[in-house]
Amino acid sequence: MATCNFYTKNADGIYAIRSRYEDEDSGEMFERDFYEIRDFIQDSIEFEISSNEEFNRDMDMRNICDFDVIDNTFGNGNLFRAEIEITLGIRSGYYDGYNLDFDLTFNDGWGERKKLSDYDCQEGLIADIMDDIEYYATNDLAKGWNKGLFNSHKANISKWIEKQIDMARESANNVCRSLCDDKLCVVARFSNGETIYEKCE
Repeated sequence: MATCNFYTKNADGIYAIRSRYEDEDSGEMFERDFYEIRDFIQDSIEFEISSNEEFNRDMDMRNICDFDVIDNTFGNGNLFRAEIEITLGIRSGYYDGYNLDFDLTFNDGWGERKKLSDYDCQEGLIADIMDDIEYYATNDLAKGWNKGLFNSHKANISKWIEKQIDMARESANNVCRSLCDDKLCVVARFSNGETIYEKCE
């Protein structure tokens, strides 16, 4: 039974890595070191994110007790403390090669760690995060917060979380796009799962 070669969950494209390369001098083919590729690209993603000044400025203000990035009248008390991690994933192709993908983990500071890959879409992840934050705000867990105060800031909190996730994902996609051997597009997919790819411009 045929199937597609590459599966991608969170990356915004199919970023392929060849499993072998040709030595320029001898013309001999060599297998590439999977772990070396993985570690280099993971380090590159972390560097890209650490170099994103807007992302890091906002994340430095992630303590909601004085969340000026949203609203300077946000009230007192800690609602949540956001941390976002990106973990690279390299999947072996069904037939050949690898493709680059990643997962995003959102830690709200209350012990809740949610992974993007556990949801059908980013909107589902954000909705679940917001449900947890509302629970903290309205059940006397977050000092200085109550249901009315939370509701007055709910839209801005959601927008801030979405913005941070978008920036982290953009950084990861930029690295995957720049370090892959080929960015591929699906040009045909058949009922048996067989898929035809071509290089994207």
